[in-house]
Amino acid sequence: NLFAKHKISPKDLVLGISGQSVFIKFLEILPVSKEKIEQTIKYEAQQQIPFSLDEVEWDAHLFDQHAEAEAPSAYRVLLVAIKKDNLTAYADSVEKMGLSPSVLDVSTLALYNCCKFNQDYDQKELTAVIDIGAKSTDLLILEGDILWMRNFTVGGANITDALEKKFKISTPDAEKLKTRMDINSADIKEAIKPVLDDLHGEIARSIDYYYFQRVQAQDGKTAPRPSTADGPNRIDTILLSGGAALLSGLDNFLAEKFSCSIRRLEPLKMFQLDDAVKAKVNLDNQVLFSQAIGLALRGLSKSSIAINLLKEKLRAKSIARQRVGYGIGSVVLAIFILFGASGFMRQDYRDKNMRLKKLKNQLVTFSTY
Repeated sequence: NLFAKHKISPKDLVLGISGQSVFIKFLEILPVSKEKIEQTIKYEAQQQIPFSLDEVEWDAHLFDQHAEAEAPSAYRVLLVAIKKDNLTAYADSVEKMGLSPSVLDVSTLALYNCCKFNQDYDQKELTAVIDIGAKSTDLLILEGDILWMRNFTVGGANITDALEKKFKISTPDAEKLKTRMDINSADIKEAIKPVLDDLHGEIARSIDYYYFQRVQAQDGKTAPRPSTADGPNRIDTILLSGGAALLSGLDNFLAEKFSCSIRRLEPLKMFQLDDAVKAKVNLDNQVLFSQAIGLALRGLSKSSIAINLLKEKLRAKSIARQRVGYGIGSVVLAIFILFGASGFMRQDYRDKNMRLKKLKNQLVTFSTY
């Protein structure tokens, strides 16, 4: 309906799927020659993915090693896999609409590509990007060229449910209340406190896990961070994205909990928008489109991470199309040969018939003699 309304005729579609639906693993492989990297990654995929490779579609990204030493001790790889049944159901539901998906990315990675494209964070700081959607939250931790990510099931729908139960209102009324409320008001704060506590807890656990993982990886070489009244400050900046980022008071709540600077992500930061577009787009709500913009960038530029879980499906389709093409070509060639042979035989028959008539005339003459 959206495409018809705006007269959009997309040839290809870039899809994003939630991080909950895929298996994601960061791993390190021994440095090998370029010719052996693909084989090494496939071997690691067989070891790391908790399913047979026949049951999944998977893709991998080898992180750029330019920031490492000239002779790195290991290569860092991102491995992503999805069950074939889930992939087929997801892709088929789109194809039934008459659309042709060409890329299936992970929404969390689309968020990362959006951040990298817009250069919307300081690489010298430890930054958390938190995209709070309806049913789940995507969390990125960025430190220089290092990426770590996680997805957990706390989202805006949990706040809506809490408001429904507290104030005995319908879902549409709860959604309207959510858009205009201030989470710091007493009655609202009481209603959604369990959800905010869950959100804070998941974010804090994620940051702590990443921080201690880095300390362990660097064998204690990571410089200790300054402490606050609530404990060690493990994060410098939090960037908010998604629908819940528009909640009034959420930034102050997180700033108080994590003692760091908080601001909203700017997914359109590097885009040059003319006045006509600005008149149609409310830039205050651009955080709603962070992941969508990250997906759209896959078709417009070279993305920092280019995972495509549809590679094998598209390759199989391409082979099937080639086979159909070869089959049609074979039929056409067979028909051409048939008609060509038939024409040749008819011409040969006419030639022989004429020769036969001449011979018959000669025989009549010879019979007379």
